[in-house]
Amino acid sequence: MGLMLAILGFLLMILLHELGHFWAAKKSWVKVKEFWIWIPPRILTLWEDKDWTIYTLNLLPLGGFVRLKGEDPIQQEEFLAQDSFFWQPLKNKILILIGWILMNIGLAWLLLTAWFWMGLKPLMIIPQNMLQIETHSYLLPTFTNLRQWWVIPPSSQEKVKIIGLLSGWLASKAGLKTGDIILSVNGTPVTPDSLSLVLKDSINKNISITYLPSWANSSQQLFLQCPEDSCFLGIKMDSPSFEYPTFKFDLPQASIVALKELAQETKISFYILKNLFKNLLSFDKEGLSKAGENIHWPVLAAKMSENILNNLGIGSFLAFLGIISLSLAILNLLPIPALDGGRLLSILIQSILRLNPTKYFLIESYINIFFFVLLMILGLYIVYKDVLTLKSLT
Repeated sequence: MGLMLAILGFLLMILLHELGHFWAAKKSWVKVKEFWIWIPPRILTLWEDKDWTIYTLNLLPLGGFVRLKGEDPIQQEEFLAQDSFFWQPLKNKILILIGWILMNIGLAWLLLTAWFWMGLKPLMIIPQNMLQIETHSYLLPTFTNLRQWWVIPPSSQEKVKIIGLLSGWLASKAGLKTGDIILSVNGTPVTPDSLSLVLKDSINKNISITYLPSWANSSQQLFLQCPEDSCFLGIKMDSPSFEYPTFKFDLPQASIVALKELAQETKISFYILKNLFKNLLSFDKEGLSKAGENIHWPVLAAKMSENILNNLGIGSFLAFLGIISLSLAILNLLPIPALDGGRLLSILIQSILRLNPTKYFLIESYINIFFFVLLMILGLYIVYKDVLTLKSLT
């Protein structure tokens, strides 16, 4: 049931995104030829409205699409039609391409406002040293944030005792074991409270860790190199458990907190995207492998939504959908052909340089088709990889 609600939630966000394009095109008197739900091949035609727009359900659950008149490079005569997208004034083109942003960001803000008002638990607590940037997110707080806000008291646990390791991260690669106790980092004694802060100052640096092995009576030392984007050991510490706090505000304050939360989530999203593209463009084996490990989307996101719904409740689930809605807006604004940001950049170049629209947009149409196919292949690969990941976890 939870997984079905998650899938329906994602479908709703896709529909709202495409409705933004649809509404802006209709307001600009541009002919909408087809409203796709998911990606072809087509399964069936749902209906046709009075403006001869057909609504279709397709096979691949990777998104949706609004097909406007003049976007098909085979039918070149449509470029010259008055109701063609490519012959609209620049302001109409911009409105059509980014009209959805009001839908996505507006939905995220409404969902967060409603549930900050009703009471909202964090989605997860993240280590301070997992991100190089400072964050003050209510949905993804650090333990430092929670202690600064007096939500939880300082930990009385003095020992950093390892009770679990994440495969592939610094601690497991260095040979630390379950039961080991970390005594100091770079000569500075650490506790569960201070470890993440000390590690955060060591990003992109060499560090020394003094630890007491579970099988020995004397301490040992090892040396590590922290990456450029984090200094995350990947350990689970023996520390007192606690209940996730609930953040609740009156309605006017909740609306302001929701705006601030959107700003924090945007900051985190751009940080993650920056590191992702940095790894992709490194063209070295380690960077590409790291980028591949961090690319996930539909299947794991749906599964995560189900877990949030079952463990944290409907409020956190809808807040997560709001963050996904914001992420969709950010991703679509990237200046990549076939994405809305790429198409927006293209029409601005054509307008500023006053290039011949017929030839320019014909070439752009073929480029968009090429990148659209690449993105669909990438989408299918991500789905396949997510399914394999889920199988390995069950």
